[in-house]
Amino acid sequence: MIELPKSTSSTLSRPALIEVEGVEYLIFYNRLDHSLSLINLSKRKYVKKIDLTREGPNFISDVRSMTFLTESVVLVESHNYLTKINIEGTVLQRLSINSQSRDMNGLDQGVFELRGNQYTGLQYSPSDSSIVMEINSLERVQPQKYRGSKLAKVYLDKRLIVPLDIGFPLDYSRLDGDYGAMGGIGYYRKGQDIVYNFEMSSDVFLSTNKTGYKLESAYTQNFAQPIKDFSSGFNMSRVEHQIKSLTFYPVIFDPNRKLYYRLHRGEVLSVDDDPVFYLIFSDSNFEKVREIQFPQNYYIYPIVSREGLMFVAFNKHDDKLELLSYKFEPYEK
Repeated sequence: MIELPKSTSSTLSRPALIEVEGVEYLIFYNRLDHSLSLINLSKRKYVKKIDLTREGPNFISDVRSMTFLTESVVLVESHNYLTKINIEGTVLQRLSINSQSRDMNGLDQGVFELRGNQYTGLQYSPSDSSIVMEINSLERVQPQKYRGSKLAKVYLDKRLIVPLDIGFPLDYSRLDGDYGAMGGIGYYRKGQDIVYNFEMSSDVFLSTNKTGYKLESAYTQNFAQPIKDFSSGFNMSRVEHQIKSLTFYPVIFDPNRKLYYRLHRGEVLSVDDDPVFYLIFSDSNFEKVREIQFPQNYYIYPIVSREGLMFVAFNKHDDKLELLSYKFEPYEK
């Protein structure tokens, strides 16, 4: 348990982690009072709160994902912008990422826009000062014509966006239906490579060779069912399909234990049913080591730390943060 200011843990977002001089720190977004909470993970101690403002030159709307660029600079993604802020909440740089604001060089805003991923977060690499984000086409695309890129590198200092050439699951473009709102892609940077997967498929890919690996579940099907009656635009049938469907979350890598982790959610018959989640562990060659049923009452935003694979509990106390940690002794150093 970590002691927190009151009414913080009930509104935690996906955390970001950084290591500074051997000490690991977590940072969370607190929607209740629009602030960031900094925690010393090594000591299990709350460090400070960074107040954000919704107006003026330092405005930040609700934070959807974030990452550390340095120990004193945080990059946040909030609906229309990528914004660099310092540890006091002062804006250092702001870049637009959607088609309504056209001040980002290198992107044909009439065709593409960028989108953050709440399950993946922002994947930053200091080696080339870039992040990876999902890139979406604004053109009408029939399900049998999915082509091109779903990911792009964003070079912050150059204000440049470069779409990446990636592969797709064989059944990604189905002629007998559409996946509605389930077109998302999860991704994780592993050195110079990007490990990625799609919400509807158990297949996992590497960007270097676009090779698909079968990381299949023993408990569920391994490909979601499409919507049979395809229709464009937003409607409740597409939303209901997403809520009820089998869904695969991003693969992440643990460099300390050379393991991959992936969560997925089982299919439900009704939108009122509680889905069951499963957690798969595989080795560095995507050979499955084991699969377990994931316990309830934990956020599905994993954190890979030196300690292991960690998850944050749903709020049980207004002033405490509970972490669930998975450790596999045969794979410990």
